[in-house]
Amino acid sequence: MGSTGQITSFEVVTEDGTKLGPFDLPDASRMHIFPVSVRAERLSFEVLDSSGGNTGAVEIAAFTRE
Repeated sequence: MGSTGQITSFEVVTEDGTKLGPFDLPDASRMHIFPVSVRAERLSFEVLDSSGGNTGAVEIAAFTRE
């Protein structure tokens, strides 16, 4: 697939099974922000839909709020 594989939808799952999303990614031309409110120690990112091939994330960031 070269560099054409793209994730178009994903969800985030916490260690206790709480699911956040699904989140849609309309394109890969810019950063996308998905605000959520959850307390967790571990997050798993699960691809729900992609264009196929070897897809992945360039960068993922999770920020806390006090």
